[in-house]
Amino acid sequence: MVLGRIAWFNQAVVASDITAQSTATAASGGWPVVLAKAIQIISIVGGVIWWLYGVYSDITDVDDIANMPSWIFGG
Repeated sequence: MVLGRIAWFNQAVVASDITAQSTATAASGGWPVVLAKAIQIISIVGGVIWWLYGVYSDITDVDDIANMPSWIFGG
């Protein structure tokens, strides 16, 4: 296996290359498979954005700050 012989950070770059994944997927299964992969990537990115927004909302909400431990915001 080629990936087993390269460093982990190079493996991460290869695995995260969306263009290469789309090209390989299109060659093997056509556009329905590429569309499914795009939906998967969008849902993962959207989930992370939603989570970060929720964390930001909790940190800036006065009611949430009052219920947090004192060592975080002196609440």
